[in-house]
Amino acid sequence: MPVSTQWDNEEKTALRYDLEGEWTWDEFHTIAEDGKTMRREVTHTVDIIANLDNSIRIPPNALSQMKQFTYAERENKGLTIIAGGGGFTIALVRVYTRVFKSSQAYVRVFRSLAEARQFITEKSSIKE
Repeated sequence: MPVSTQWDNEEKTALRYDLEGEWTWDEFHTIAEDGKTMRREVTHTVDIIANLDNSIRIPPNALSQMKQFTYAERENKGLTIIAGGGGFTIALVRVYTRVFKSSQAYVRVFRSLAEARQFITEKSSIKE
């Protein structure tokens, strides 16, 4: 299966959705449901990393799918962080945050999973 969900750190403050190869929105929705279940295990805020480092492409209708995910079930959901995917993905996320301005509070994009993890670590250290 080209998609999976797992905790990205021991503190369970970040979930990682690994999206590899050619995946579909139906597959994404399946792992997003798994993520909701996992978030219910904790009471603190959980950031979600969509890891596209090994993704071939983003399926059609990305803007509407991103909007649906960004605003769905916000309870204890922190930031939605898109990691990897190349220049097209970064441009797409930037267009998305310009079109849906309120999403700027919830969405971040980074060139790699390593950069996304660094951001989460720095964000966590500021809170402490």
